[in-house]
This record gives sequence, structure tokens and C-alpha cells, in this order.
Amino acid sequence: MINQDITSKLVKIYFFVCEKYKNELQYCCQRFRYNNTPEFTDHEIMTICLFSVHLEQRFRIKQMYNFIKNYFFIWFPKLPSYVAFNIRINNLCEAFRILSDSLLKEFVLSMLANIVLVCVFGEQYDSGVHFVKTFKNGGERTIKIIKR
Repeated sequence: MINQDITSKLVKIYFFVCEKYKNELQYCCQRFRYNNTPEFTDHEIMTICLFSVHLEQRFRIKQMYNFIKNYFFIWFPKLPSYVAFNIRINNLCEAFRILSDSLLKEFVLSMLANIVLVCVFGEQYDSGVHFVKTFKNGGERTIKIIKR
């Protein structure tokens, strides 16, 4: 039996990937071939990769595939063969690059805001209220907190 917390993480990651895919990633991995609507979607492949790395620290494609096949096959019943899975991941390399770039920008921005707000104001970061801008003046950086 799979833990409820783990399945909720899987669903959250899937919805996150779907949102990013709809807004940004679909333009870098469009298919112009006969198989432009595969049964096993790009969202599912990206979800498997992110979920496997996040939950089980599985960094190799074979490990990711076997982990999902052995423990989460009921969530991904249309999981293709390993060879097809590997080819699909390789075709999504640009989408993964854009996704990781977007995630790192969001993470660095939120971490900077947390550090500055805790050190200066003693508050935690609220994503809807503040964001941080850095300016380079000569050799030093100035951090300015701007309210939205």
C-alpha cells in the first residue's frame, strides 16, 4: 500500500508540471510527426523524473523507470517500454532545461527574499507581497525590497 502523503506529492508534482507545460514548455517540445498526441504524455514523463528524483533520489533513467514500474504502475498504466521511455526523455531535454531554469530562478528569488526579510525585518517571505531586486553599484550589490 502506498502512503497517502506520497501519492499527494505525486499529484502535486503532476499538476505543477501540467501548469508549467501549458504556460511555457509546450512551445519547446511540440510534435510535428504522426504521433503528436501519444497515450503516455510529456507531462507524465516529466512528473516521473521529478517525482523519482525528489522522493527516492533516483538520478538514472533506468532507476526512475524501474521505480515507477515496480511501485507506481497503477498511476501510470500506459507506461511504455524502457527504450521508448528513454527516447522520450531525450526528446524532452529542452523542456527539462527550461523547467530547471524556471525552478532555479523561483527558488533563488524566494531564498534571497527570505534571507533579506528575516535579517532586516524579522519577517518570512510572502510571495504575493514582496520581491527582491539587486543592483550592482560599482563593486557592491544593493538589495532593494519592493512591494507589489
